[in-house]
Amino acid sequence: MILSNELQMKFHPGHSSKLVVIAGPTASGKTALAIEVAKRYNGEVIAADSRTIYRGFDIGTAKPSLEEQFGVPHHLLDIRNPGENYSAADFQWDAEHVIDQIRQRGHLPIIVGGTGLYIDALLFGYTFRSQASSNVVDNFDTLSTAELSNLVAERYADAVPLSERKNRQRLIKILRLGPAIQADRQQLKIGGIIVAKKPEMPILKQKIAIRVDEMLNNGFIQEVEKLINRYGKDCPQLSIIGYRHAVEYLSGRITLDELRERFTRDDYQLARRQMTWLRRNPYIVWCESDRYALEVITDYLSIKD
Repeated sequence: MILSNELQMKFHPGHSSKLVVIAGPTASGKTALAIEVAKRYNGEVIAADSRTIYRGFDIGTAKPSLEEQFGVPHHLLDIRNPGENYSAADFQWDAEHVIDQIRQRGHLPIIVGGTGLYIDALLFGYTFRSQASSNVVDNFDTLSTAELSNLVAERYADAVPLSERKNRQRLIKILRLGPAIQADRQQLKIGGIIVAKKPEMPILKQKIAIRVDEMLNNGFIQEVEKLINRYGKDCPQLSIIGYRHAVEYLSGRITLDELRERFTRDDYQLARRQMTWLRRNPYIVWCESDRYALEVITDYLSIKD
């Protein structure tokens, strides 16, 4: 495959060493593709996922199993205990350091994930600001969502869109770290190729439904029971898609069929939101198949620095 001029323009040459980013919505097959690339090109995988960073949240987040990880170093998985905070600013810092370490070993860093904010924070070099007073930070968890929203509006005026002022966890993160300053979002700061899986949405919905069934058959409910026993039902991460439905099921509020239906529905809605976020990035090379994605990545890696 010979790269078109249009594709070559998407390869940002900001660093003499190569970097591969594999993005896409949930259940689109990103992990399998990243592992295949890592095996072919002596790579190491860096997870860009706001859910798989938490220990114990394995089945319901589709975290790559130890068998899948075998032979391929993985980074930024299981780095926080449930209940601990982790932000896009944290990911940016951690990922930059891991990339440097991988390059020092002479290996290829491969970013893979569906958390678009994490990926953009790294690639576009977001800066984060915080105007929060240290004597107020510890009280954020005690405020109502309406109070948090008012505080965000007070401090950051038009810097935070209305769509972000109803999500409690997002509001707390903004108050602790400040919103990203995205005025320079149009220019990548880190060189690399960004490919994204572009599935047909009806087929993706079917895949999500199949995956939910597999999770339920592979011990997902038991996983949630263990997490509740250890961290309590009020653990913030138990509000993650799937986990919150399992908590409702274990509390007797919904049936197993309702759990399955709601998990599938909400995961599909998440996939649609992820696609909306990713479409804003003009540097992405959209790939309808793994074969095409591998061709694009191979040709990118063949370009001499």
